[in-house]
Formats: sequence, structure tokens, C-alpha cells
Amino acid sequence: FATRLIARGLATQEMALRRQLDAAVDQAGFVAAAIVDGRYLFSEPALADFISGTIAVASQIGAIILVDSSGKALRVVRNKTDTEFGLERWDTTGDRQLAGIAEEIRARRSPYWGPPVYREQVQTTILNYRFPIWKADQYVGFLAIAVSTRSLSKLATELSEPPRSVAFMLYGGDRILAHPSASLEGND
Repeated sequence: FATRLIARGLATQEMALRRQLDAAVDQAGFVAAAIVDGRYLFSEPALADFISGTIAVASQIGAIILVDSSGKALRVVRNKTDTEFGLERWDTTGDRQLAGIAEEIRARRSPYWGPPVYREQVQTTILNYRFPIWKADQYVGFLAIAVSTRSLSKLATELSEPPRSVAFMLYGGDRILAHPSASLEGND
């Protein structure tokens, strides 16, 4: 009986994590489809509003970066209030870390989860879902969805509330990716 109870608890935690991450994956596909279909162009001001709306419906998404094939980027970031979004346009070719990731994404056709990335500028570790955008055989750019370890740690806190045990997530076999104590302000 105890084994089944533990297995059921783990399955519930896994489903909650999948729901959390699947929402980010779904939003990436939604934005990419809008670009491929021609509903929005990278240079169009309305694109920022569209992406802000995309983030608004998925609270686990901390940021979306959309980069065209020349390296011009639009980043929409959730502010700490969760109801406002910061917007930035810039050229990614000057950001060595992001330029390296961009080259990796350009070599792929299918979306994928990248390894956790520590971003010095915001002093946080993020999970990132990378989505190369292609129109037939033409590379158009990519988008990356950022899910902070803080949001995952908040989920771990919710999953750890009594009568459950402490929920946490590992990356590999030796690194803690999310833990209830990491959801406290300033812990990433």
C-alpha cells in the first residue's frame, strides 16, 4: 500500500511539472505559428503586444526572446508584479552567450529544451525551450521561452504542502534545479 501511495504522489508531482512546462511549449508553438503564417513580422510593433499577451496567459514564462535570422531581437520579460512586461529590442550579435545559442538553434529543425542557463545580467538560472522558426527551407529566426528556476521552486513548494513530502527537481543526478526553499526571494 505504501509503495502505491508513494507512486501515486510521484505521478501527481510529475503531472504538475509537465503541465507547468507544457504550457510554455504550447505558447512557443503559438508564437512561431504566427510568424510562419505571416500574421506578424519581426519589425512590426504589434508583435510586442502579441508576445506580452502570450506571456500573460502562462505565468510560468518569465520571458520570451524572438530573434530574426540577422540577430535582431525582441525580448518581452515579466516584471516582478506579474502584470507588467518589460520590452527590449537589441542586436544579439554582441551577446556572446546568446549568439552561441542562436547558432546552435539555427542548426536544428525541431524545438527542444536546452540545458539550464545562468544569465549573469539578471542573476538567475532559467530553463529554456528553443524553437527554430523555418518557412519551408528558409530559416527565419528562433524564439526561446524562459522558465525560471524560481517559478519551478514555487511549484515545488505547492507540491510539498501537507500531507505531501518535500518535492524537488534535479538536473542530472547531482544538481538541484528546484526546491521549496529556493522559491524564497533572491534564491536562484
